[in-house]
Formats: sequence, structure tokens, C-alpha cells
Amino acid sequence: MDPKEDEDISIDFSKIKNFFKSEKKEGEQTEENRESSSAEKKDDEEINIDFGKIKKWFKSDADGLEHSHASKPDDELPIDWSKIIGFFKKYGVIFIALIPIILSIYIRAQAGSLQFTDSWASSTVINNIKSQIKSSIDQQYPNLPDANKNALAEAELQKVISQNKAQIDQQIQGTSAYFKSFFQDENGKNYMPDIDPYYWYRYAKNIVDHGHPGDVLKDGKPFDNHQLAPLGRFVFTDILHSYLWAYFYKFLHFFIPGMTLMRSGFHLVIFFSALCVLLIFLIARKIAGNIGGFFAGLMMAVNGAFLSRSLHPDNDVSVVLFPLIVTWLFVTMIDMKSGFKIAVISVAAGFFTGLFTLAWSGWWYIFDFLLATIAITFLYLVLINFKEIKSNMGAFISNAAIRNIAIVGLLYFLSTLIFVVLFSGWLIFRNSFLGPLSFPSIKAPVSADLWPNVFTTVAELNEGSISGIINSIGGPFLFFISLLGLILAIYRSEGMKKFDYFYVIGTTIFYGAYFLLVRIGLDVSVFGLLAWIMLPIFARIGISVYKKDESYDFKLSILLSLWVASTIFASIKGIRFTVLLAPAFSVAFGVAIGKIYIYASKWLVKEFKVHRLVAASVLIVLFIGIVYASPTKAAINAARFDIPIVNDAWYNALIAINQNSSENAIITSWWDFGHHFKVLADRPVTFDGTTQTYPAAHWVGKLLMTDNEEQAAGILRMLDCGSNNAFNTLYKTNNNTQLSLKILNEIILLDKKEAEKRLKSFRFNEMQIEKILSFTHCQPPEAYFIASEDMIGKSGVWSHFGSWNFERAEIWQNRGLPQEQAVEKMMTKFNYTRERAENIYFEMQSIASDSEANAWVAPWPGYGGTISCGKNNGGVYACSNGFFINMSNHDVYAFGQQGIVRPGLAAFSTEDGLLKKSFNGTTVELGITIIPKNENEFEAVMSSKELTGSMFTRMFYMQGHGLKYFKLFNHQRGLTGTDIYTYKIDWEGKNKAIVGDYVKLLKTPVKLETEDLNLAQINEDSS
Repeated sequence: MDPKEDEDISIDFSKIKNFFKSEKKEGEQTEENRESSSAEKKDDEEINIDFGKIKKWFKSDADGLEHSHASKPDDELPIDWSKIIGFFKKYGVIFIALIPIILSIYIRAQAGSLQFTDSWASSTVINNIKSQIKSSIDQQYPNLPDANKNALAEAELQKVISQNKAQIDQQIQGTSAYFKSFFQDENGKNYMPDIDPYYWYRYAKNIVDHGHPGDVLKDGKPFDNHQLAPLGRFVFTDILHSYLWAYFYKFLHFFIPGMTLMRSGFHLVIFFSALCVLLIFLIARKIAGNIGGFFAGLMMAVNGAFLSRSLHPDNDVSVVLFPLIVTWLFVTMIDMKSGFKIAVISVAAGFFTGLFTLAWSGWWYIFDFLLATIAITFLYLVLINFKEIKSNMGAFISNAAIRNIAIVGLLYFLSTLIFVVLFSGWLIFRNSFLGPLSFPSIKAPVSADLWPNVFTTVAELNEGSISGIINSIGGPFLFFISLLGLILAIYRSEGMKKFDYFYVIGTTIFYGAYFLLVRIGLDVSVFGLLAWIMLPIFARIGISVYKKDESYDFKLSILLSLWVASTIFASIKGIRFTVLLAPAFSVAFGVAIGKIYIYASKWLVKEFKVHRLVAASVLIVLFIGIVYASPTKAAINAARFDIPIVNDAWYNALIAINQNSSENAIITSWWDFGHHFKVLADRPVTFDGTTQTYPAAHWVGKLLMTDNEEQAAGILRMLDCGSNNAFNTLYKTNNNTQLSLKILNEIILLDKKEAEKRLKSFRFNEMQIEKILSFTHCQPPEAYFIASEDMIGKSGVWSHFGSWNFERAEIWQNRGLPQEQAVEKMMTKFNYTRERAENIYFEMQSIASDSEANAWVAPWPGYGGTISCGKNNGGVYACSNGFFINMSNHDVYAFGQQGIVRPGLAAFSTEDGLLKKSFNGTTVELGITIIPKNENEFEAVMSSKELTGSMFTRMFYMQGHGLKYFKLFNHQRGLTGTDIYTYKIDWEGKNKAIVGDYVKLLKTPVKLETEDLNLAQINEDSS
């Protein structure tokens, strides 16, 4: 080769230019016509890479250069490009589907890494170094302005970091490992981070250990002796998730012998999440091709509503999986002509719907959606062919579309009926029709039997807002795109007509108008939004019916729009239901992007003459960059910074109970954490996250808020003897809730003999008295009570139920009666005057919401935090909120515009317990509990008056000081400052528990120069 050729390398840019053109110029028109004719047979979005052309593109056209390479080395392997092309054409869809699946797996795998400890450790180490530097600067330059000190400290910090990076990184790693250990057991395995997974875990463990989910078999059925202690209850039927967990563990354990059951749960939820993403891909692919499926799968993988419910081994992932399986089977039938295949798939859909009843009691929603879709489609087809059917009823059979949808509907309904009854019974199937009717009453303040409805305060059932729901699934922009997917899911085999383009544009404007109106401040109700969503769909169906045009298939559009609208309404009633919105949203979103991609890629090829591969690449990269970058980053951060609820503090507290108590010992606390009590302590609980709606909510709330320890002990003894059976027995004798509660609240305060006398005065017979006392004055089992820091924030809830006014609850239940009848009932039953009864009646009529009704029946007392009170020169303690405490005469006061102001109630720590004092004159509606902290400082707990000096206040803030039945057993403090106080119940109650440090501090005499208020001193201190 000529040396000159090595230096002068010329590049023929015309070849590159030709690559970016769609076709050769001379064949351009022919190729366009060919593409147009095949558009109906093949989705335009399929990316077909012709590797043969790419190979030629990289070849040189110079003959001399070709000849120079004519003889190839013997070791060069020839590449068969045709096989590679064939492989990608055959299996390319698998690679497309794998991308969102792998992303889903990666994101959820972050949850177990505890990476938030790295951030904590970095902040801790850096702040510690900075603090030392700042202290050194303060000593060297005491008179330097703070701004200069801070600048100097920051510069020195950067210098230290750069010079000691290796040592600092090592220190951060060590600190992070230390933090991680607080969320891991003694074997270095992570605790399950949330509470509900422990419910499924315990049943899965029972299945692995002895083949059924119960602790024991009772009457041949699995029985749970850890719930509703001491009664227990039969295991509910909807525990398929535990069976799946148990057998998934057995499968993994066969290949990985070291795999634990708890750890397998994390793999299970990752696996099921991946399956959900795959099903979303397949459903959207059926509507909008591979690209639509790809973007739908990506959206499902990163969707916040789905992610938040699929980071832990909870059953929510099963709740999403089964409807997707059923929907996918339904979607596969759309283009089928074979009656046999349609029948088989319809029965399969019925089987999985029946199986769904074993996973969740709300199974009926997908069944109802599909039946509604089938019914609307059937009606649409009948109306279009009405003239033909009217003249010939045989058209029901001869018309393939009508015949097939009828077969699908009939077989799906019958197969679902059979499998639901087979798996769960007739009543569960009947609930598929009654369930939607009862759903709006889920947040009714008063249950039918007058007990409080705990569902009104379950966090995940808190009422949502439209903006909150939209933001939870991605925000207004992404939600708007998904709405476009609802109309773009309308399918026409012959392609879109000219009118369809105008319809899409008009609907886009219509949907966009909603967001514009909201942005300018117009308040649209949830029903307005639902109508806004559904109107374009039904309008388009009406147009087709009017034009007798049968060429459109609305099934998927109807299904998705019903799914979106219904789950938005459900999410308004309870925010947990946003997880049900995520699948329909993701499919609709993928459909929209897929269809937009098809039309945009055609436009780029036609208008800019770019190669289809380039157009496809640009669009895909653009969509990913604009739409998915932010949600993906947010999803990864959410998974990495998911802080577990369960930690060493909880583990140590519960293991202490397990190791120091009998097997029948009962744990009582508020219900939220009951599931992990049962697993870690392995002891029965009074109530938990699946029995929170039982009357125990009232009794435990009352126990926590009372200031009478005798009453608290009486309530706990009653619960530990028979749960609510004492009330049930009384109610059966008189059918009067108010009277039964009056008797029960009296006798629990008495010893057994006195209680027996009191019952005799109510004319109960010996047998009835014996039965009642067996539930109130038995020899109770060993008992423990837990007061934890989380219960401060929940105080409004448990005190609301504890102060539940059954009289008002009954009045509220009768609010629908005519005025005269309601008034007469109040006068007769509650001995009200007519004036009072009428005032209450009119008061009720002004209540506009369930939340207002709840507040009317019972208040929501709570805590307002703690404040520090330091001793001043006169021996009076001045608090940071302006109050002053005089311990010599137990006075609390502040100075307002109208003079001296006092709290409504104050509770003072004393040497042997607690002293409560109410004040007259000008008072504010709050209470203060005063606790010694050190020689010169008191702590004041601010609360509602109802909680001042309450049992919870004494158990949590005062370490049980002065209590004789509740003895402090264990105290744990978590890494983040969480305090957990465990009390063991001394049923004899002979000796008070006295906190020695309090006594020392309280014995210190407080000497005042004068008994009168030293206003000058106080004013000086307060200034």
C-alpha cells in the first residue's frame, strides 16, 4: 500500500447521508405506497434493524481496498448476520420486556440494602469533625464574628476532608455498619421493615412447620390462638399469600439451603412485582404494540403507588397480581375466532378470579369491572345490530361478535361462580354484588351495634384528595397522558377514520381543560372528575351506535376507564386503594405513549426523511428522558431510604417478654404493632391489625386515658378473662347497650364479692352471674402492657375511642327518623327534656360529613408535646411557653392580657404518686402534667385535659411512678430515640412502684422568700 494512502484518509459523507434517508430517492414513492398498504397488517412501531444494511454501510466502496482484504486470516471467524437478524426478530420482544422487569427487580432490591444508614453515617462523621473544628476556632478566636468563624470552619473542614479522605471514608463505613446493626438480628439478617408482613409470615411459618396456617386445628379447621386473646379465632380464608410464601420458600430452600423463611419473603415480593410488570407489558402490547407494552411496563416498575406497596412482603402485590392475570386472559380473547379457545380462556379467567378470593376480601372489583365491560359491549353490539335482530332473533347466534361476547360473559360468570363457591363459599360470591354497595359506608362513624368504627382512623384508609391521588401515581402531566390512553385504546382493525383524528384532538382538549380549570382554582368534585373521564368514552360509543358502525372495539377502553374511575373513587375513601389504580394507569399510559410513538415516527420518516431506526431511537430516548428520568430516580431513592419500623429496640423488648413469660401470657397495647408482637414475642395479643374493629379498641383506649388505675386494671382483667364476652353476655340478657355498659363499668371497679352483690341487685340469676363474673373476675393469665412513643401521635385516635359516647352514637343512628319521633325517643330512653332533645336533633341535621359526625359523638383529645421548665431565683419554675410552676403550693399560672391565666387541669408528681388539681378563674382548655427532670428543671407534658395524669402519661412519661398494678418490666430506646416501656401486670396490686430519682428531687425543699407572687421577679425572668 502506498504510504500516501495512510496519510490521506477520505470519508465519503454521502454514504452517511444516505443512511439517514428513509429510502433511495429513485424508489421513494414506491416504498411509501408499499408501507401504506401494509400498515393495517403490521404495527408501525416494531423496530426492525436490518443488520445486513448496517454491515454494508461499514464496508468501503473502493475496489482496491476490497481486494487488499480479499485474503482473510485463517483465524478470523465469519459472522452470519442473517442468523443474528432472525434471532432478534424471533426473540426481540423478550429483550424489550426484560428491560422494565429488570428495572423493577433492581429498584425493589434496594429496599434491603439499608442504604439510608450511609447518609446518616456521612452526616454524623462530617458534623462531628465540623463541630471539633468549630470548637477549636472558638477557643483561638473568641472575638471573631460568627460569619467569619463559619467561613473559616468550612474552609478548614474541606481541607481536613481532602487530606484525610481514606480515614474519613473508613470511619463513615464503620459508622454505617453500626447503624445497620440496629435494623438486623443477631445473625446480621434484616428485620422485616413493616408490620403487616409479620401477619403473613406467621401463617407461612405455620404452613411450613405443620402444613396448615393455624397454631392448632379446632374442629378440623386452622385456629389462631394468638389473636383476640384469650379467645383466639379461626384463621380467615383469604390467606393465599401465606401459602404462596411458604411454598416459594420451600422451592428456594431446595436450591439455597441457607435461605430463611423471612428472607424468602423479600424475594417473593420482588418476583411477584416482576410478574406484575410483565403482565402490564403484555396487556399494553396487545393494544399498542411492543413500544406501548415497554413504556407501560416501565411505568409500572417505577410507579410510586405500586412501589410503596411492594417493597415489603405484604399481600398487596398479590392483590395486584391476580386482577392482572384475569385481565390479561380477557385481553387475549379479543381477536380470537375459535369458540373453543374463547371458552377455555374464559374458564381460566373464572378460575383465577375464584383463586383471588383466597387472597383478598375485595376480590370482587375485577369481577365487576369485567362483567360491566362485557355487558356494555354486548349492549353496544345489540344496539348497532338492533334492526337485524328485531327481524331475525337468530342474529344473536349468526353474528360472531355478539355470539362471542355472550359466550365470554356467560362462561366467565358461571366459572367464577363455581370456583368462588368451591374455594370460598356462596356468601363470598354474593358479596361480589353487595360489596360495592357497602363500600361507601366503610368510613361511617358508628357501626350498626353502636361501637366505634375503627376504620375511620386506619391510616391507609384515610380519605384521599384528587390532587393527592394524581400525585401519587405520577402527577398531572402523566395522568393527563394516561387519560389519552383511554381513548387511544379504542381499536379499529381497518385503521383510524378522518373523524377519529378529530375525536382524539377534541378529547385531548376536553381532558386538558380539566387541568386548566383546576389550575385556575376551580374546585371539581370527585364525581365531576369521574364524569369527565367517562364522558368521551360513552360519547364515542353513542356515535358508533348512531352510525351503526360495528368496526370499533371498545372493550379495553371501557375496562380501563371503569378501572381508573372506580379506583379513583375508592382512593378518595381510602388512600391504600391507589395501588389498585396503578395497573390501569400504567396500561393506559403505555397505550398513549405507544400510539403517539407510532404516529410520531411515521411523521418523522415522512417529513424529515430520516431512517426509521433513527426516528425510533430519537423518540424512545426522548420519551425516557422526559417522562421516566424523574420517576425512576424517585423510585430508587424511595426504596433506598425506606426506614424499617422494626428495629433492635422492638426486638429486644419483645424477646424479653418471650424469655420471661409463660406461653399463655397476653400482650396488650394499641393494635398497630400487634402482628410483630405475635411473631417476635410469640405471645397472644388483645387485638391487632386484623381485629382492630372489635370492641377492644374502646376498652384499651379507655384504659390508656383514664387516670384511675383501679379502672385500668379492671378493664385489662376483663379483656384478659374474656375479651368482650362480659358485655356480650350482659347484652343478651337485656338487649340494651347503654344498660349493659353501665353495669359493666360499675362491676369492673369492684372485687368479686362486691361485683356479685351488685349483679344480684340487677336481678340476674346465679347462672348468669357466674358466667358474667367468669369474664370479669377470673384468675387472669400473666399480662404485659406496652406504652411506646408512636402512641403519642396516635393519642387522638385511642382517646377518641376511649371516650366514645354510646348515648350519642345511638342518637346518631336514629338521625334519619322524623323530628317528632327522634325527639320522643331521646326523651323516653335518655330522660332528656324536650328542649334538649330538639336542640340535639337540629344539631345533628347540620352535620355534613362523617368526620364531623365522628367528632360530635366523641372528642379527639391528644398531646401537645413537652416543654422544659427551669428554676428561677425565687424557686419558681419558668417554662418555655410562658407558664410558671410553684411546687410549694402546686400552682401553675401565666400572665395574659386579662391578668393571670391558668390551665384547666394540672397533675403534679409527688413522692408517692400523682396529685391532680383543677383551677378556677380564667383558664385555658389544656392540661399540664409536671414531672421532675433534675434538680433545677422540670418537664411539663402538654395535653388535652382528658389526658392530664392519664395512665398513658404515667406509663410513658413517668416510668410508672406511683402505679401498683402496672410495674415497669423493661425499657428500650431505639437508635432514633424511640422509647418503648413494657409493664408487667401485678394483679394483686399491693405495692406502689416509686421512681427513686423523683423522690430525691421532690424531697428537696422549695423555699420562697414570700408566699405571695413575686411579680417583679417573674416579670424579670419572663422577659
